[in-house]
Amino acid sequence: MPIFRSAFVASCWVFASVANATMHECAKDIAIRITGIYENGDTDVHYSYCENLDDGRGYTAGIAGFCTGTGDAWMVIQEYKKLTGSYGDFASMASKLRKYADDENDSTRGIKNYCNVWKSLGKSDKNFQKAQDSIRDQLYYYPAEKAANKLGLKLDVSQGQIFDTSIQHGAGDDADGLLSLIKDTNKSFRSDQPGNSGSILNINGHQVDEIVWLKKFIEVRTNDLKHPKEEENQGGDYWAQTTYRTKSYSYMLILVSYLAFMPTASAAMCSCAKDIAIRITGIYENGDTDVHYDYCENLDDGRGFTAGIAGFCSGTGDGWDVIQEYKKLTGSYGDFEAMAADLEKYASSESDSTSGIENYCKVWESLGKSDKNFQKAQDNIRDQLYYDPAEKAAAELGLKFDVSQGQIFDTGIEHGTGDDGDGMLTLIKNTNSAFTSDQTGDSGSTLTINGHQVDEIVWLKKFIEIRTSDLKSPKEKDNQGGNYWAQTTYRTKSYSNIIDQGEYMWTSTVKLLDNDANAAMCGCAKDLAIMITGIYENGDTESHYAYCENLNDGRGFTAGIAGFCTGTGDAWMVIQEYKNLTGSYGSFESMATDLEKYANSGSASSSGIKNYCQMWGSLGNTDKNFQQAQDNIRDQLYYDPAQAASNKLGLKFDVSQGQIFDTGIEHGTGDDADGMLALINNTNSAFTSDQTGNSGSTLNINGHQVDEIVWLKKFIEIRTSDLMSPKEKDNQGGNYWAQTTYRTKSYSNIIDQGEYMWTSAVTLLDNDSKPTTISCSSYGKINPSTKTRRRRRDVNGRPIRIRGTRMLVPSLDPPKRRIMRPIRSGPSEEL
Repeated sequence: MPIFRSAFVASCWVFASVANATMHECAKDIAIRITGIYENGDTDVHYSYCENLDDGRGYTAGIAGFCTGTGDAWMVIQEYKKLTGSYGDFASMASKLRKYADDENDSTRGIKNYCNVWKSLGKSDKNFQKAQDSIRDQLYYYPAEKAANKLGLKLDVSQGQIFDTSIQHGAGDDADGLLSLIKDTNKSFRSDQPGNSGSILNINGHQVDEIVWLKKFIEVRTNDLKHPKEEENQGGDYWAQTTYRTKSYSYMLILVSYLAFMPTASAAMCSCAKDIAIRITGIYENGDTDVHYDYCENLDDGRGFTAGIAGFCSGTGDGWDVIQEYKKLTGSYGDFEAMAADLEKYASSESDSTSGIENYCKVWESLGKSDKNFQKAQDNIRDQLYYDPAEKAAAELGLKFDVSQGQIFDTGIEHGTGDDGDGMLTLIKNTNSAFTSDQTGDSGSTLTINGHQVDEIVWLKKFIEIRTSDLKSPKEKDNQGGNYWAQTTYRTKSYSNIIDQGEYMWTSTVKLLDNDANAAMCGCAKDLAIMITGIYENGDTESHYAYCENLNDGRGFTAGIAGFCTGTGDAWMVIQEYKNLTGSYGSFESMATDLEKYANSGSASSSGIKNYCQMWGSLGNTDKNFQQAQDNIRDQLYYDPAQAASNKLGLKFDVSQGQIFDTGIEHGTGDDADGMLALINNTNSAFTSDQTGNSGSTLNINGHQVDEIVWLKKFIEIRTSDLMSPKEKDNQGGNYWAQTTYRTKSYSNIIDQGEYMWTSAVTLLDNDSKPTTISCSSYGKINPSTKTRRRRRDVNGRPIRIRGTRMLVPSLDPPKRRIMRPIRSGPSEEL
């Protein structure tokens, strides 16, 4: 085993304190790789490893040493069956493997071919690799994360050490287990213990600096490795030989201590943070966070056609770049073939002519809606022209915080990434020139600017000040007309607000001021919220795109992922959205007139649409555009209004926003007596004074400072009361609502676990009050059945439909268009 003879550089592990105790995916990856060095001597992912170590555990295999004689290998194989529908090449030995797992038997009888099968699948089968990832997380990462959350750990180095301990010692409370070591560490603190990490834990009622706590934990763990308590860990002096694991983490702390908690290299944004940065800029550019792959129009601004996610122009060269990238991905220009020569000519000459390319927007819109390669081409060129140069500039500066890198990216999009008078590089240079001495701060990250030590947030505030001044008085002549630039200072004002909120690192959400105001869950957290509500609604986390039946509840056919109904209008919205995405109603064409009529009149009639469920089920199973249409309308009707309400309140935690979304699904998002907005108003009315708490997030309610978790608990109390005694007459029959208080009970359990932020998984109580863990890797599994959606039912077996006084919904508005053209100081020299 290696003992760190050379430093392993964790290039994106951030040692700065963040607002929640959950590692972002980049830090998680590094923690896993560090443990991989200790376990395997390298950072490779050993999915295909398998051998019999003759240690009484049978075959040991895979990324976490899953053993046939301890049960975890069988868990992997069962997970593989869930993902694929069969045991694959393990089928012939499945009964033996189950028996050895149940009996904790190390026998290899009847499973001699086990390692050959494991190695083969581990090398090439993505589902088998995914199964290993899932079980590793379930057995080791999630318990470690839960323990870290309970302690309030915020630093990646602390959480990494907890994860490594769970891998080696186990995550339980046996004498050498993770929980016992934590307990023994906590006993050491009988008074406040200050430090310089910037993160304080509450240990036995005492305020303890996180790094002080971590050093004590490492000391306790090291002692346990030298003198393990459990008899099975005492033989052979094996554990004592692995103290390099704690020595290695102590070495990291020494480096970090000397470097004021700077990582050893600039921290590239992880995928979620990059996604947030792009969406923030999307708000400034387009007024929303949608990805406008299919946008195209002629703005008559001298740049030809402007199109796509970053306003690629036919007259500046970046539009042609996208089309060339598309050819690289597909082998041809596709429908652009006939105009390729003209497009290349206009790009080379920077001409805004549209002669010979009149059909350009029609082709762009068609490919942008449905062609994944064309969307990928746009992503690639956006990154090549804007994101990658911004990241390069951020790396040269040594920026570590997502908020800093996001601001640089947004500047590159608006000002261009060059060094002309208003360009991104010029603004950076002007900012650096402002520092002629050391400038200290409290961010925990220090830059070297002109030989001076400058706090990163101090630098960022100066950059924003200089950029704002440039927007008000641009230097380049072609940026001075029309006062356009001065109208966009909301971009810098919004980032200043993010800084004021202390949201330097973005692991799942960020609250910002948009062109008005906005905040949103991202990626994984949204997926988890949807899956949680899916458990309450259907008993599982699958996506029921193909579900369709007539519940005889006066709403016509009920179908899809959110129970869209022909008699309330939302099903018609899905079908209209499908037409927007594809250009036609497809299989619904023959019944479109009747569907529109029933939507507008609120009719439950099935006359003329008898074949509706067959059509819905067929498209729901296989048509990605139809699935996307359902996602879009679910968001428009429930997720987006819930997010708007969360934004208005200033909610920051995923658990809070998830609860609001679930309320919108069950109660409706309106302000009727049982609606989501009414429950929020009733909750707010309960606060007539400041209400403090320990969550770290404070809301302004009726002029009072209220801790977010205190507010959320009150909201859940009021919602539970409403479920028990609904106010609207049509919600009072059958005692249906009172049967669903498991929804609020489940969220209360999530709060009690301290799982406020969701970056990879969350543990909740299911509809039978049994703990269950769901992870982002489970999202997107499609249930193909049109009839087996396990809808909640009352004691008489009748479906429970709870949606309050669901209003008829209007027809879809036309697709959103960009509200302003991207303002740049001209194409870069490379173009």
